Amino acid sequence: MVDNKRKLLAESDRLLAALDEIRAMEARKRAANISTDEFNELADRIHEKSREIFQITGEQEAIGHAIPESDESIDDLEEQD
Repeated sequence: MVDNKRKLLAESDRLLAALDEIRAMEARKRAANISTDEFNELADRIHEKSREIFQITGEQEAIGHAIPESDESIDDLEEQD
């Protein structure tokens, strides 16, 4: 059980980091001239990162369903580290 809770915490951390990466790349893309190599490269990287996010959320869902209901939150798990 503890292993699944740790996995859930790790996946949550991965998701937040990936979202931060997308936000940073999107800000750079918005500043780039449209259809330039830089713009297109950033668009491709954002697309790939969004696929990673989709994978992470699927893993979180599966792990979350495998853990019985509890009175802990993911934040609680993080505070225990």
